[in-house]
Amino acid sequence: MRCARSDPCHAERQGLGRVSSAIKTFVKDHAGALAKLSGVLKGISFITGVLSFIPIVGEVTLAISMITGGAALAIDGATMWANGKWNIETLGWDSLALLPAGGQLTGKLARLLRGTRAARTGAWAGEGLSLAARDNALVDAFLTRAANAESGITPKMQTLVDGLPGSRLDGLDYRLKGPDSLKRKVATDLADADDAQSVLGELTDSVRYTVTADTGNYTATAQAGIDRMRAAGFEPVDVKNNWSPDGYQGVNSVWRDPVSGHTFEVQFHTPQSLDAKMATHPMYEELRLPGIDPARAADLIRQQNAIFARVPIPPGAQTISLAGGVP
Repeated sequence: MRCARSDPCHAERQGLGRVSSAIKTFVKDHAGALAKLSGVLKGISFITGVLSFIPIVGEVTLAISMITGGAALAIDGATMWANGKWNIETLGWDSLALLPAGGQLTGKLARLLRGTRAARTGAWAGEGLSLAARDNALVDAFLTRAANAESGITPKMQTLVDGLPGSRLDGLDYRLKGPDSLKRKVATDLADADDAQSVLGELTDSVRYTVTADTGNYTATAQAGIDRMRAAGFEPVDVKNNWSPDGYQGVNSVWRDPVSGHTFEVQFHTPQSLDAKMATHPMYEELRLPGIDPARAADLIRQQNAIFARVPIPPGAQTISLAGGVP
């Protein structure tokens, strides 16, 4: 439809034409600078796209790659539009810079679609792992039992730790293992187990707590914590003292709640050993993935050991134990 000069639409089109003309003039006048900026953005997009395959930094670098690659594509497209000359080869190179990030994004979308399809059938899928509907239902029932047990265990743990001078419960918001985390663990362990029920029977950290004490008070506090837990009626299942010159540092203990019969984990850490544990957790998760390359696994173990090697060992920490042994 054509507009008369007196119609509002005519003025609107004139305004849009002036804006378009101004943008074209700006782009032409700054063509050299925009070309350099596009080149820099393409380089950043390609490098961060490659880095997006590294688990620890993947999410951030994927976003950076998509943003910078898209910006470069927009700059080159605007330059071609302003000059009225379209160069398919340049646009092709822009697209190549986005390939690594695009591959990552496509993989994430594919995993999301698999998870959606699995949910419709009552099954579960995530990160290349899956559970059949029956196994998924078993895990869901286990998670319900864990939540019920936790509601009775947590108040007792809070009272117990309040009675230990210089100690605190860290990470209480994560006292229940998340559904996806637990399902990944079950799906991974199923490769070496008869069925999901047997895997669930071996799980000890669906409910977990972390007690932290400063290095100077750590040994006395951790030992008192173990003694108090036993006196409170919790049944000891296992106590592992990992304080040594090599590898993971801390004391990991497993207990059974006498009320619910549910097993739960209590870790005793210093602030430094807890920081090291959190820093190495992504490496631990990657090591658990089925089919991991042996060279990659060895490299991850070396990285973990290097981080834990910087943790000071509290005086006497290696003597912490369950007095009298585990029945």
